[in-house]
Amino acid sequence: MNLKKRFLLAISSACVAGAASSEAATVASGDLIVGFRALSGQGAGTSYVVSIGQASLYRDADSTVTVSTTGGTYNRGDIGADLVSIYGANWSTRTDLVWAIVGTTGASDIYGSRAETTPGTVPAAWVFNTSGARSTVSGNITNVIGIGLPGGLDDATAMAGGIYGGREADGSANAWRGYLGAGGVAGQAGATGNTDFGAFPGDIEGNVTQSLSLFNITGNGSANSSYVGSFSISSNGTITMVPEPSSLFALLGGSALLISRRRRSA
Repeated sequence: MNLKKRFLLAISSACVAGAASSEAATVASGDLIVGFRALSGQGAGTSYVVSIGQASLYRDADSTVTVSTTGGTYNRGDIGADLVSIYGANWSTRTDLVWAIVGTTGASDIYGSRAETTPGTVPAAWVFNTSGARSTVSGNITNVIGIGLPGGLDDATAMAGGIYGGREADGSANAWRGYLGAGGVAGQAGATGNTDFGAFPGDIEGNVTQSLSLFNITGNGSANSSYVGSFSISSNGTITMVPEPSSLFALLGGSALLISRRRRSA
């Protein structure tokens, strides 16, 4: 092969490699998204955000759901490898690495996490008292998903672990970090102020060593906030959700389970 051909081949290969490395992450409207960020140390200033599939699949689950590269309910790529790449091999034991889960299909269908400070104990549910607060949160989650907008997960550079997760600089447009409230970067264009996603009445994040309870908010008041399930993440990056025990249907019947869920959410 002559020198000219070698040169052209090298240029062509570089272009292909560049295109692959800049591929955007894949996310769909209605997906749950999980965000990670370091409060200090390795990876500080960069968030890792990954789509784990439609929120309704988790809301309607009656058995344990796992998200992993192999053998899980859903394969969303090698989340563990991506976390190692950004936050180091010890990411799963870091006390300064936090995570949270959100999703929405509109102001009457919002999902938000809350840390389980006591393992296995469901914390108080998120309760919204105005439609304006719900609209604010839903709009901000939509911005972070980013479909048809500048920035957000839809524009984030996909990681080597798979196409569903992307890394974001804190200051980029519609970045995950920009919509988190007190204790860090001011809200994205002033959209959040001191509250997560503009109106969550508390902190949606927990340490990666903690499980997260996920709640579905469909309206105002405690009667419209229900428990979806408990999420945890293993040291290899497998995300597991344990829903409300399906065995309760047999013991109590569907109507009794609905009452139980509402009581736990009150």
